[in-house]
Amino acid sequence: MIFKPELTDNLLDNVLNTSLNGIVVVESILDSQNEVADFRYVFVNEAAREQASILKSMFVGMTMKEVLAEGSFLSVLPICRVVWATGQSYEGERYYAETDEWFKMHFVRLNDKRLVITFTNITSFKQAFLKHQQDAELFEGVLGSAANPIVVGKPVYNNGQELIDFQLIMFNLSAKEAWLFGPSLHVGATATELLPQPECSLLVSFCREAYQTGEIQRFQYRYPNTNRWFNLVVQRFNQGVILNATDVTEERQQQTVLRQMNRDLQQSNENLQQFAYIASHDLQEPLRKIHSFGNLLQDQFSNQLGPTGTDIIQRMQAASGRMTALIRDLLTYSRLTTHREAFQPVSLGRLLNEIIDDLEPLIQDGRATIECEDLLTVPGDASQLRQLFQNLIVNAITFRHPDRPAQLVIRCRTMDNTEVPTGLSVQNQHIEVSVTDNGIGFEERYAERIFQMFQRLHGRNEYEGTGVGLAICKRVVENHQGIILASSIPGEGATFRVVLPI
Repeated sequence: MIFKPELTDNLLDNVLNTSLNGIVVVESILDSQNEVADFRYVFVNEAAREQASILKSMFVGMTMKEVLAEGSFLSVLPICRVVWATGQSYEGERYYAETDEWFKMHFVRLNDKRLVITFTNITSFKQAFLKHQQDAELFEGVLGSAANPIVVGKPVYNNGQELIDFQLIMFNLSAKEAWLFGPSLHVGATATELLPQPECSLLVSFCREAYQTGEIQRFQYRYPNTNRWFNLVVQRFNQGVILNATDVTEERQQQTVLRQMNRDLQQSNENLQQFAYIASHDLQEPLRKIHSFGNLLQDQFSNQLGPTGTDIIQRMQAASGRMTALIRDLLTYSRLTTHREAFQPVSLGRLLNEIIDDLEPLIQDGRATIECEDLLTVPGDASQLRQLFQNLIVNAITFRHPDRPAQLVIRCRTMDNTEVPTGLSVQNQHIEVSVTDNGIGFEERYAERIFQMFQRLHGRNEYEGTGVGLAICKRVVENHQGIILASSIPGEGATFRVVLPI
């Protein structure tokens, strides 16, 4: 976005003048030795004039030496020089004796000539601190938990010396902003004055327990007549109690959403289980009959059908076969979500040997050779891991190059934490199992697409398959808190990397 200079200046002036912090911009003044001798005020916002008495009557163009008393000028000039020379910001508290005011100040270099000084008048705060210096433990306790809403109260007794209430003696800005005790929160107010029943009785009972027993009390508190929730921790402190609150409204809302998502997920799993039942029974039975009747037509009536009829029957048989394979793959995919076994140690070496034995006919038909290094043992579901590596091997043989036999190399290594792909926990140790082939490969831009359901880079007439196999691989790896990646050079082969925690 591009701003016109005059618009930018107006916008900046408006922003600076509406800031709650005092903001001044000063420009360096160099002496004959090219050393910083002073700074000239080039901008002062309204908050600065309101918060700093010394700036009320000054005007832009005056220098620090003209505005500040000698002692204040000599103390602040070195700070400005260092920030201007090094570019390192400075933040600290400064006291100006000429006006008896304290400020929290922040110095930042704006450019090679100017500094921005932001400040907040903290005089009242410092005076309160000095007044109550003897009670430093109370002060540090309040300040130490200033990130959360905190309130300090003292007990109130009735004539019978029974503890019946608590009176506020201190609270932080977060407590007021959070409306922890409503909009009327002020020093001297009691819990009874600020809160309705039954919230008041609940709060007083926990405060009384903490004060009388010295034991920390923890409970959840709902702001009256709203859906805002706080976790409250009440702790005895000298002659009173400290309430430290954390707003957990969003957390409770997220828990509600999570419970709903869990219910939805449970319903989804039930739907998947129902689908799996239909796929394994109702859908496959008509296909088996179609295939069976097609075989009968081919065997008994091929002479009557003629070449055209026979070709139609063969096409029908091929289509029913593809449908059967697709249903089988979808059933496998759905079971990866609805049926999970407890993880057990799985020897990948033994598993790969069993898979190679099972695929021996396919390996011979593809004239494939498989070189397999020693593989490690991982925690997992043996049946799912079998499906994963079987699909990868079948995929490599299926998409072999037409001009050369298929060659597969399966390697395994332990990964350093610095090598773990983004998205996996570096607190766990991981291994990488790679399956490399010399097949037809694919364009790198399809590296993510090939793991999606029904995504095929080649037509059915070229290569068999349902477009579900690699999606199954991805789901298995995700079930094992891992990741699968693919890389390839078209015409030279592909590598699939499976990263699993051990």
